[in-house]
Amino acid sequence: MEALAASLLFYASLKLLDEEGLSLAVSKGWYVSTTPLILTVYMLAAERLSYPNWLATIGVAYAVSGLFILLSGILLVGLGNLYGNYPEYLGILLIVYGAHEMDYPLLRPVEWFAPIGFSLSAALTLLIAYFFVRFSGHENFIKPPAEPLKPLEGVPPGITVLSPKEYLSLLPRLQDRPLLAFIRNSNGISDKWTAYMISQIEREHMVSPTNIPRITETIVRYLQTAGRGAWF
Repeated sequence: MEALAASLLFYASLKLLDEEGLSLAVSKGWYVSTTPLILTVYMLAAERLSYPNWLATIGVAYAVSGLFILLSGILLVGLGNLYGNYPEYLGILLIVYGAHEMDYPLLRPVEWFAPIGFSLSAALTLLIAYFFVRFSGHENFIKPPAEPLKPLEGVPPGITVLSPKEYLSLLPRLQDRPLLAFIRNSNGISDKWTAYMISQIEREHMVSPTNIPRITETIVRYLQTAGRGAWF
């Protein structure tokens, strides 16, 4: 179950990066490529410091699980520019937890360290659960359904293409309406809007004009949570 949880966590981290249009670049890909070396060194050290039979059944599972939890944390840390501080905190905790889990087969036979190790695991588990909830509750994932709004007079439902002049004349009537907007400048932006700045810099509430998957996913998520009468 530990190995399954680590695998699902690592897969979910990769899927999240993929949804945001961020691939596992070469600069980060080397972490995965070091897996055989890390496991080889780990097995050599553990064989000298622990019991081979016990290590074969438990040690490898903890080593691999801890490694992939640690790698998941590294991937999540890089999302801080899109989702604020919560993924960074969560990623750091996962890195520490993964490293601590990897030392379990080596330090478990040490009697004086056992209560320290279990206490550290319990504390990290609680913190990880807390930041998982805060991260999954980010406004990019969950928003309260909006009350249905009456259509604007003179603006039919569906897709409407406006000229710059028509947009400026419509803008005052949109100030009090919740809507999703992709903009190039912040002039005339209402506090009730969910606005994303079109920019080549990938940060929170910024999106690249070429990142079509993220723009599409953001629109779909907004329409699902905003209910009828949603605008973007």
